[in-house]
Amino acid sequence: MTKLIDEIEYKIKSGIPLIQIISFEEERIRGMFKYLVEKNPELKMYRWNIANKLQKYDRETRNFETVNNQIELLPVLEHFMDPEKKDDYDSSIFIMEDIYPFIQENSQIRHTVIAFLKEFAQRTATVRENDGDWMRTLVLVQPTNYLPVELSKDVIVFEIPLPDSPLMKSLWNREINRLDFEIPEIKRDENAERYVYEAALGLTTQEAAQTFREALIRFKEQIIENGFSEDIVKFVISRKEQVIKQSQILEYFHPSESFSDVGGLEKLKSWLKTRKKGFTIEAEQKNISPPKGVLLLGIPGGGKSLIAKSIAS
Repeated sequence: MTKLIDEIEYKIKSGIPLIQIISFEEERIRGMFKYLVEKNPELKMYRWNIANKLQKYDRETRNFETVNNQIELLPVLEHFMDPEKKDDYDSSIFIMEDIYPFIQENSQIRHTVIAFLKEFAQRTATVRENDGDWMRTLVLVQPTNYLPVELSKDVIVFEIPLPDSPLMKSLWNREINRLDFEIPEIKRDENAERYVYEAALGLTTQEAAQTFREALIRFKEQIIENGFSEDIVKFVISRKEQVIKQSQILEYFHPSESFSDVGGLEKLKSWLKTRKKGFTIEAEQKNISPPKGVLLLGIPGGGKSLIAKSIAS
C-alpha cells in the first residue's frame, strides 16, 4: 500500500491533472490522502460529494470541514479550474467522490462534465508552462472501472487492492481492542487467530471490520473460556460467502471431504501435509513462502476433484 501512495504522490508532484482511483472504500482513500497531505505541508485538500457538497481538510482537527453545502458539481469544477483563485486552490488536491454517475452514458450532463475535465487537463498543462508552482489535481473516485474514451489520454488510473494479510491482522486487533472485554493472554493463539483474520481476505476493510466485530461479540464467552476455535473461522467464511453471492459471478463451495476419503495419492497427501506448515506464523518468521497452488493433471475419475476438496477442508 505504501508503494501505491508513493506512486500517487509522484504523479501529483509531477503535475498530473487527473487521477482516477477505483475502489469501493472511500474512507480508506480519504485516509491515504490524509497521510499524503500530512506528509506534505504545502498541500491543501478538498473533497466534493453529493451528500456534503464542498469540504476542506482541516489539519488541526484532521477532518473535512464544510465550506459550501449548496454548491453542485459543475460550479465546483468551474471554481476549481479558475486560474485566478491562486490563494485557495494552488497546490491542492480535489477529491471528487460522486462524479461517476455524471460521466455515465445515461447522464444528461455527461458531455458537459467531460468537457470540463478535458479543459481542466489542458489548462493545467498550459498554466504550468508559465507557472512552475501551479499544482492542482482532480482525483476521481469511483467503485467500478469505467472511464469515458474521451478522457483516456488525460487520466492516470489506479486500482486500490483489497486488504492484505497484515492489514487484516491490524483490523482484527483493532476490533479486539475496541470491545469492552479482555481476552486472557493465555487464550491468545497467534496461529489460531491468523486463520480467523485470513479467512476474511477478499473483503473490504469495512466488511472485514464489521465481520470481526460481530464474530467477537457472538463468540465472546467461548473466546474468554476456551480461546479461538474453528467456529469463528466458519462464521467469518459464512459472511464472506454472502459477499461472494452478491457478486453473482462466483459460488462459494463448502468442502466436507478429508484425506481419508482419498484412495492412494500417498505422495501427494504427504507433500500437502508438509507444505501446510508454510501457512503458519513460524514459517513466516523464517521467511518461508506459503504454497500458492498445485497443478493436478490426470485422466477423469482419478481423484483430482476429490483431493482438491479435501485440501480446501
